[in-house]
Amino acid sequence: MSDSLENQFADPATTELAELARSLANDPKTRRQFLQLVKAKNPNQPIPELDLEAQMHQFAKPALDRVAALEQKLLERTAEDNVFSKRQALKAKGYSDEEVSSIEKLMIEKQIGSHDTAAEFFRQQNTMASPTPSTFSQVQMPVKGKEIKEAGGIKRWAQAEAYRAIDDLKAGRVKLA
Repeated sequence: MSDSLENQFADPATTELAELARSLANDPKTRRQFLQLVKAKNPNQPIPELDLEAQMHQFAKPALDRVAALEQKLLERTAEDNVFSKRQALKAKGYSDEEVSSIEKLMIEKQIGSHDTAAEFFRQQNTMASPTPSTFSQVQMPVKGKEIKEAGGIKRWAQAEAYRAIDDLKAGRVKLA
């Protein structure tokens, strides 16, 4: 008599199920999931592939956690150094500590990502516009007051000038561009 499983089962459904389990266990694509299902159903079942991996993960976890914590601290330190160097650059440009604090507050409020851009914005906000003169300079008339009086006032002088310009145009002495 043979020790094969195929000869021990008379039921074809059981034979098909055994063949399916064998094919799942032997296929590299499905072996891991199959073994995990077996381990989930019977946690005390020794499966060296999964047990060894779990032990290695448990052994390496503290070291991996320390490395992750150190990476996080290094990232934070790099960010702090970057901000410190940006602050120092602003101070080198002549900004006081209070102004640097105001610039960083402005960065947060206006969602500006660059210290330099925020400093330029801050400078423009706090710079006074150049003052405009309070009095206008006197306009020089192209004609003397004496000529206007002789013509009989500004209105008559303007009419005489207009007629003179029309006569010059008609006579061809002045050409329009």
